[in-house]
Amino acid sequence: MNSFPIISIEELQNCFDRVCNIYVSDKRKILEATERAMFGQISPYRINADTFENQITVIRNKIRRTADRSGQNLLIKIIEELYDYLLANGVIGVSQDNFLDNAFFNLSTDNKIRYRSNAEWEWEWRISVQEYDLEIKIGLRNKNYHINEIVPDHVLQYIQQSIIAFNNNRNAASLALISVALEGTLRDALHHLGYTYTYGAPTQDVYDISDINIFPDPNGFRVSFPNAMPNNYSTYLTNPTDPTHHTCRIKRFQKGADFFLEIRSVSNIIDFWSSDNVVTPAIMNISGLGAAINIARNHANFLTDLDLPSDSDNVIQIVRNNLIHLSNNALLENVSTSSGTITLGDFIKDKNKVSDTILSITEAINSIYIRLSTNTL
Repeated sequence: MNSFPIISIEELQNCFDRVCNIYVSDKRKILEATERAMFGQISPYRINADTFENQITVIRNKIRRTADRSGQNLLIKIIEELYDYLLANGVIGVSQDNFLDNAFFNLSTDNKIRYRSNAEWEWEWRISVQEYDLEIKIGLRNKNYHINEIVPDHVLQYIQQSIIAFNNNRNAASLALISVALEGTLRDALHHLGYTYTYGAPTQDVYDISDINIFPDPNGFRVSFPNAMPNNYSTYLTNPTDPTHHTCRIKRFQKGADFFLEIRSVSNIIDFWSSDNVVTPAIMNISGLGAAINIARNHANFLTDLDLPSDSDNVIQIVRNNLIHLSNNALLENVSTSSGTITLGDFIKDKNKVSDTILSITEAINSIYIRLSTNTL
């Protein structure tokens, strides 16, 4: 249960007291749920002949324990066991709605953890945009899933800090943090599907290097290739309608201490002047957020417009690149939005645009991790 934040002892006690009040006419159900919740532990709980009130006090004291979050984890499991029994058998005087209305933990004025009808624990945040509030909901745990934990702690930390930044009008920091959370999510999902990141691995095919001999010529230079090329030179510009020559573009560039020549506009000579033998095939390398989005959307095919609108890809990548590598000039980068092209700086100032981006990304993160947890990605 590492996804759960630390819940205060007071709030754990408040929640347990609410649950006890619901079961005031059948307190034994709480004892039975605790027995099931602690089954298999080193010191399991066993119902005994003592009064229900005294046994509930013992359970309450166990819930107060903070070491290894044992008390917090126990209450979470007790609530799950009570709900399972309620759905399967019913309890006189306890309705499903009443139970769920009381199964929550208040963390602060703008966020809480709530137990849902689908047996899922959700962390809810409220963000304020002008005169209205929006809710962000992130799944934490469902004991019925293939993997109980839904969104992991390393991603939740960035989501939480992004929302805190947004509610404190720190929009640039908020967007940067939520973009990191999205990249982490996509990397986790792609790794699950067999994609990896290898430093220096080529994302395009690498072709064999060939020799070229250059001779002086009265009219300039003469070139020849000692190795066979895909097309023989004898077929170059041999048709009656062919031009007399093709013009390419060439420039020098320096890498370290060495100089290189780069030739452009080579479509007409590429098979005459270079080998088509691939020596290192391209690898789907998760080199960054842009690559992760591309692979997830166009190759692994699990990121669809239902998860994250594709027209937001450009915005997210510009936000990611320019807010992580921040400068005054970065804020002048143009961002394409539904209402037109604006600068990144203007985008950041628009609370509605920023909140839309955060909401879209958090929904995508939640959807992807639920599919990972249910083994349906």
